[in-house]
Amino acid sequence: MINVVASFIDDIKDNAIWCASFQLAFNELQYKVLDNYFTYSQNLEEVLHLLDKQNRDYFVNDDDCFAVSGFATPQLKTTIENAIKTKFNETSDILDQFNFEYPTDNIFVYAMIKKIMSFAKEFEAQGKFLFGDSGLAYFFGSDKQEMLQQVKPTFYYDKNNYAVEIQASNDNTIILYRTDKPMNFEQAYNEYLKNTQQFTDKVIVNNFRAPLLDVDILHDFTNLKGQTFVRNKDGLPLSIYKALQSIKFNLNKSGATLKSEAGIMMKVTSAHIELPPEYKNFIFDNTFYLFCIDNSKKTDSKPYLAIRVQDIKDFQK
Repeated sequence: MINVVASFIDDIKDNAIWCASFQLAFNELQYKVLDNYFTYSQNLEEVLHLLDKQNRDYFVNDDDCFAVSGFATPQLKTTIENAIKTKFNETSDILDQFNFEYPTDNIFVYAMIKKIMSFAKEFEAQGKFLFGDSGLAYFFGSDKQEMLQQVKPTFYYDKNNYAVEIQASNDNTIILYRTDKPMNFEQAYNEYLKNTQQFTDKVIVNNFRAPLLDVDILHDFTNLKGQTFVRNKDGLPLSIYKALQSIKFNLNKSGATLKSEAGIMMKVTSAHIELPPEYKNFIFDNTFYLFCIDNSKKTDSKPYLAIRVQDIKDFQK
């Protein structure tokens, strides 16, 4: 089972996934619907995490995302369908799970992220290898330098603690971080950054191998149902009636693709010594984290997708 979390700082265990599409939808709710001037008193941890300023600013290129909110009418549904068809050539996996009626005083918030990330040079299919204690899995990778040139080692401390970055098309970076240390996504990413900054040795990738990943999830955030926000400008109380997120992610020898939607229905309620390089094997055949980053603004960006892979069976079909 893959655990879907709403925010980058939620607690996780075993297999887990997070995508910024739900945060984008919640930002639309917070800033466009509630005007960032509201009262929330239930103090549910997941909601407090979504409201946390440090958790909120995850950049995704405007070309790769779409967000909108409005009254939950058939017209809004049609607007969303037309917009994602025009912008992404996509149809929705979640809109039919919500009721769009007219007239209505319900409010609907929607967001989509669509990413296509191709590797400059396609890796090779590697066949089946063991992944931790969860059995055989299909891998891709290479030991050929022409393909390994696109794999940048960021640190290698020991056989269970290392990481690489792979540059992909459209200014995207895919990070693979091998560790057994249990952390949430924010902690794991910060640990990755710390390890990268502190590592001073020179290493060269001798061999690279990573498992194919295939995720297709529709998740209902039932714990958010009934969470109520009072808009201060008019005292209007709005309660979350349904919150869904779909995540489709595929990683293979050619690159990665991501399509993720989020929908929230709201009801109105009352300097160092340079050492020679070492050749290391970067084989991601046990628990690891994956992060995807959009670098198109050429500034330090936080991830828009994070995955923790422990049991590979949940990620391969």
